[in-house]
Amino acid sequence: MASACAQSVFGFGADLDRRPTIFVPALPSESSCSLCGLLSAASFMLPCWHLLCGSCFYQCRQISDRCPLDKRVFRQEEVAPALIKKEAILGFRIRCWNSGNGCDAVDAVSVMLDHFANACMFHTMNCQKCGEKMLHRELPGHVMSGCAATWSPGMYDKGTLASSFLNVKETLQKTSRESASLQMVLALFELRMYEMKEMIDHLSATALLFLLRRHEAFSDAIVWAALKPYACLNACPG
Repeated sequence: MASACAQSVFGFGADLDRRPTIFVPALPSESSCSLCGLLSAASFMLPCWHLLCGSCFYQCRQISDRCPLDKRVFRQEEVAPALIKKEAILGFRIRCWNSGNGCDAVDAVSVMLDHFANACMFHTMNCQKCGEKMLHRELPGHVMSGCAATWSPGMYDKGTLASSFLNVKETLQKTSRESASLQMVLALFELRMYEMKEMIDHLSATALLFLLRRHEAFSDAIVWAALKPYACLNACPG
């Protein structure tokens, strides 16, 4: 059974470099950098038989002429270059990069590059309304059949709800300083705010939106009840 462990290559082009890939069968560990694990187009074999990719080799040389793994000293003439042509990599068999999403395609790298870009049906996207991750081809049906959310991500988050509570509380506090009769209204709101705060951290996105709407209606009613006497006084002729 092929290993499901992804391996990365470097020096073979932007389509492949540093892109976790599942090779079938897995590439032998001896062909990858002993330090970083990359299979590099240009590597260097040290006399101690440790293999370093070009990047690790040159970084180590700036520090000392010792193998970073076993600390053995080496001379430049003892180092053997190890080159791998891109054509060789393109012939290796790999799993589709969407294998984790359900695609079971396996073929040569050269074939899979085209498959992934033009034919694979297992690309995923996040719903722009609820944030749920799903196959791209399933997204239209998800939204049309009734997405659980009706707002854009980030429009109503927990920080927004907490900020809304504080704004209403500050309004009531300012008003209550002018009238002791509003102290009871403020106390009622603070009690409700404490109860709602306890629930926030355990809410799903849909429940959070529902709670926010209920809170907005409650807050408006409380503020209106608090300010109504002043509105009447201002509206009524003296």
